[in-house]
Amino acid sequence: MTVQFVETNLADATAEWASDVDSEDYEHDTNDDVVVNIPVPGPGMHNIVDIIAWSYSAAPAAGYVSIEDLSTTPPTEVFRLDIVHAGYGWCPVKKRGTTNAALDITLGDGGQGIVGRLNIIGRRTE
Repeated sequence: MTVQFVETNLADATAEWASDVDSEDYEHDTNDDVVVNIPVPGPGMHNIVDIIAWSYSAAPAAGYVSIEDLSTTPPTEVFRLDIVHAGYGWCPVKKRGTTNAALDITLGDGGQGIVGRLNIIGRRTE
């Protein structure tokens, strides 16, 4: 497998959404998931998540970030990325939820004594 790293300026990548987004920061301590709930946007509207950023204070035991569309029971996972290193990362996701559905974005439990942070850099409704 070949992995290619592309250097990107995060500020430039988010500039086009700057007027449309809310930014929310969440933190957790020991043995706990961080869950950001993006509420139902309203009739005929969609939640859209553009960029997710995260960090772990040490290498997580089984770290991940995921997005679940809450329009079904059980919820439908529409995005998942495993995280195996300490430090920070970000990912452009461009995920659009089902019409009039809430979304849950989760940063998985990093393990004993590991602090995780989750930041939804770009989210909007259309």
